[in-house]
Amino acid sequence: PGAALYASGGGTAVKVWDLAMTGKVLQELNDAHSKVIMDLDLDDKAATLISASFDGFVKVFNSVDFTHLCSYKQTGPCTCVAWRPDGNGLMVGLDDGSWQFRSRAGKTKKKAVGEGELVVGKRVLRRGKKDGPLKDEDDDEEEESEVEIQKSKKWKREEGFLRGHLHQPELEDHVVDQQGRTGREPKVTYLFRKFEYRKLAEYLFYYTKPREPSYGLSIVSQLLEQGALASALSEMGEELCFEALRWLQGAYSVSSDSLQQSLINELLLQLIDCNECLRPPQSQKLIGAMEKVEQMILKELQNQEALFETNGAIESIFS
Repeated sequence: PGAALYASGGGTAVKVWDLAMTGKVLQELNDAHSKVIMDLDLDDKAATLISASFDGFVKVFNSVDFTHLCSYKQTGPCTCVAWRPDGNGLMVGLDDGSWQFRSRAGKTKKKAVGEGELVVGKRVLRRGKKDGPLKDEDDDEEEESEVEIQKSKKWKREEGFLRGHLHQPELEDHVVDQQGRTGREPKVTYLFRKFEYRKLAEYLFYYTKPREPSYGLSIVSQLLEQGALASALSEMGEELCFEALRWLQGAYSVSSDSLQQSLINELLLQLIDCNECLRPPQSQKLIGAMEKVEQMILKELQNQEALFETNGAIESIFS
């Protein structure tokens, strides 16, 4: 609130920066969540910090020393969170378009009892419908409260800014998928939605066919668009690097499209840059795999030289 400090969330860490004096990190809480942090917010007194993450948790911290106060488990990945202006509750937005409100429990005031006064609980019994059993009046109150809760849930779906499959679209709304999800979500789509880039690399090299590289290279292209290719390939280890080199050998041998060739070259370059076990390779199987990839590249360079010579001959004819 005083514009001297700034809280930020990046990856799974929360940091507090000194903007007024040094511009450096004052406090840091690593691994505050198990997945990427999507949003942070301070309460009205700047004493309590809340964080929402894709791991499905909303966590509450003391903003002074980062003491963990409590956690709220949500029904799905969290995308945003905000304190109520008076600090008596918080709102959580979920990945499926729904939202949840949580309020701080207030203190209940109990009626004072005078000295020597006998307190007797009031209990009224009445007959139910058509020779039914005797019912406690408190039971009716519980039933009525449940009805009120159901009405409030229904009201939340009918009023306000709504999204998702539980809301009837308006005439001016653009419906992306009218049929909804009819089956299981594809594995690659799920991993991209969860930002599981390392698992995408494992899926690429273990489960896609290098002799039919179009599908695998589409994963590479999307990783490049999101700027996550280096993160997916970083320090994979010798076993996965060996599988990656084998996959590249198969892709080099069948790809003839220029776009596919550029994606393969970019994948190989990032693989070498992001893995120390390939600079240079130490194990015998990695050395053999690198030599085969080198032969593929030399063969491609020879083909390009032949194309340059042919192009030069054609230009000499028309000059």
